[in-house]
Amino acid sequence: MLIVMISFAASGLLAAGLAIPLLQGKIPPNRFYGFRTPATMREEWLWYAANKASAKLLLTWGLLCTVTAVGTYFIPDISEKTYFSLNLGGLVGGLFVVILFSFSILYKLQIKGPGR
Repeated sequence: MLIVMISFAASGLLAAGLAIPLLQGKIPPNRFYGFRTPATMREEWLWYAANKASAKLLLTWGLLCTVTAVGTYFIPDISEKTYFSLNLGGLVGGLFVVILFSFSILYKLQIKGPGR
């Protein structure tokens, strides 16, 4: 079960690590990395604003996944199946929430327009 814990914790750390450059506005529009939609690829101001906002969610989710992976590992007598289910549910469910909120933020940013 240690390898499973390391895998879940590493997934969370990877997500958090990928969020940091986006949060800092260091990643220009590109085809490979970031919150890529037709709108964010078309408008540079929207790219940076949407990526900064969604990166906050991604960073939070990644850190929560890591804490959950490590924390649930130390629950006495937890079965491997229960451990895996809890962490996979948090990973997938949390990612779904991050994506939903990111699109909600993108929509609000588009309504406000640049510089508002």
